[in-house]
Amino acid sequence: MVREQDLPQRTRGGDIQNAHRGTDDNRAEPILLHRQLGKPYASHIRGIPTARKGDGAEGKRYRKTRTPPCSGADRAAEAEIPTPKGGRLPVGPTGRKLWRNPNLWRSETVKPFIERTEGHPDPTWADINWHAVEGNVRRLQERIYRATMHNAWSKVQQLQKLLVRATSNKLLAIRRITQENRGKHTAGIDGVVYDTPEARWKLFQEGLILKGYKPRPVRRVYIPTDNGKQRPLGIPTGKDRVMQAIVKAALEPEWEARCEANSYGFRPGRCTMDAVTAIHTTMNRKDCSQWVLDADISGCLDRAS
Repeated sequence: MVREQDLPQRTRGGDIQNAHRGTDDNRAEPILLHRQLGKPYASHIRGIPTARKGDGAEGKRYRKTRTPPCSGADRAAEAEIPTPKGGRLPVGPTGRKLWRNPNLWRSETVKPFIERTEGHPDPTWADINWHAVEGNVRRLQERIYRATMHNAWSKVQQLQKLLVRATSNKLLAIRRITQENRGKHTAGIDGVVYDTPEARWKLFQEGLILKGYKPRPVRRVYIPTDNGKQRPLGIPTGKDRVMQAIVKAALEPEWEARCEANSYGFRPGRCTMDAVTAIHTTMNRKDCSQWVLDADISGCLDRAS
């Protein structure tokens, strides 16, 4: 609360307008009004010089300079930052989004290749960071699974397209088909086997683009069965098997979220022992059935057109 005796000698009475920015005599009315109501008067609001000098000028309030409207490419050119083709800057989560969802920090894609020195500018198959590659694919598959559980089908399609075009998914598919699979040395109709790092790297550089891709015919072989007969088997080419692995990595998370919980055939992360454990748990119940049905569809996949 401002008292009259607290005011300077030159601001008492009729000279109070000298402490304001204007010259009108009615500028002193707010002080008198606040004095009558018993409320303190904020002198800095009306422009009376204060003792604060943090803004560089006594009594001058700080005003934030507004950034002129321009595109990201203009700001990058002014700051001499190199931009990709088209002048667009990479867009990522802002500070507000990161504050609301800290997990966005983990969603950043890790580079699948190890940085090379000046003596080896071009990356090779030995420079691949497989830990980062598996993490990138696993992260996208988890996002597809969660989107399927929430029935966000448009999001599922977008993530599947992203995973099909991802470099990490292509590299991981080549590794699983040409290095980890038991049929890695089995050639298709073209007779090509990708059994060297140079051949695998050359296969990766071909692009492996799904749009407009046409698979080649399979190589038909006959394998003997337990009953003495022979079962036909079609062996695709190595490139066709890699393309199948790329598509499988994108479709598998969606259907794992929708498949039956008590099925164990051709399911990732499940084996015969899981089925045996489920049968043992079910048969140990007091109200379980006394009959077990064993059924098999003969020639289903061989005769399916």
